[in-house]
Order: sequence, then C-alpha cells, then structure tokens
Amino acid sequence: DPIAFEQLLRSAARRLPPGERLVIVCDALNEMGTVPGGNVLGLPAVLPDGVYLIVSHGLLPIKLNFTLAPQVEWLDVRSTENLGDMQAYLQHIADCSAVAWWLQVHQQSAAEFVHTLLERSGGNWLYLSHLISEIRRGPHGTRGSYGLPASLANYYATYAASWREKDVLKWDALYAPLFVTLVAACEPIGLD
Repeated sequence: DPIAFEQLLRSAARRLPPGERLVIVCDALNEMGTVPGGNVLGLPAVLPDGVYLIVSHGLLPIKLNFTLAPQVEWLDVRSTENLGDMQAYLQHIADCSAVAWWLQVHQQSAAEFVHTLLERSGGNWLYLSHLISEIRRGPHGTRGSYGLPASLANYYATYAASWREKDVLKWDALYAPLFVTLVAACEPIGLD
C-alpha cells in the first residue's frame, strides 16, 4: 500500500535523532511490481527529509519517478572494484565455520575456493548469494569439480531439474511452460 508506506517513512523520519539518516537498500527492483499510477514497489515520489534509497535493477526499464533527479551509478560486474569487493567477501566467508567445513570436505583451499567462485560468478553477486547460502545450510551432493555449479545459469538449471524430479506432471503442465514464457518475454510480466 503506497500510502501506508509513505506514512511509515514519514513517521520514521520524524523519529530520527538529529544527524541520523534512514537508508533503505533494495536490490532487483526490476523483479518487483509497480503500483498502478505509481512507482515500482509503491515507492513515494517525494522522500521525507533524512530518508534515502539505494536501489538496484537490471538493464530493463522500471518505473521510478521522483521529484528530485536520482543520482544514477552504472555498475560493471567485471569492474576491478566489483571483483575486488567479491574477492574480499569470499576471503572473509572462507573463514566462517560452515564454509571452512565445506572446504575441508571438498579438499579445497580457501584460495582455490575464492578463485573458483570469482571465475564462475562472472561478477554476479546473485550467484554468490545463493551458493553461499546453500553451503552454509550444510551437506549436499557435489556438483562437478569443486562441488560448485559451473555458472549462475548452471545453478538455476540444476535447481529447476530438482523441481522436475519432484513432480514430472506438474513440471510438464505448469513449471516448464512458465519458464519458457519468462525466457521468451525477457522482461518482468504480469500474471495475466
């Protein structure tokens, strides 16, 4: 509800101590719905003082109209900064107990783990997010070398294949046609 959301932001802004800011971070806005006549996610056109949005979306256009011009930064997934951030993140994650356990089971060094994920992710944080979450959840079957999917596309293909294995009839009648439609559309589309 865009009106309730705007009221919530205004209420939160009024309660901010002097010098404090409310920063809302939202990733993948292109995967969210747009309120009729409004912005994606029902974001207000005018933000209260002290409220800031940091949003990201793919290259497809999204509906964002603000009274002030937003500051736009284009991020290159192959940039030195992005890959450096990924490397630092992966080196940190390699020290966590669940990932260290995974490395031990797969007889991989932290350096090999970092190098492999950097190479296979292609700079895509979504790949890392899903994979690290899965590793942290615990034991699972290995997938190819290093027990890692070869790419984000491979990760999703394996995930979709597990859906098919659970219920072939539902896969053929519902999931496969849905995936094919989404791939053909190449953009977010409504249920209709």
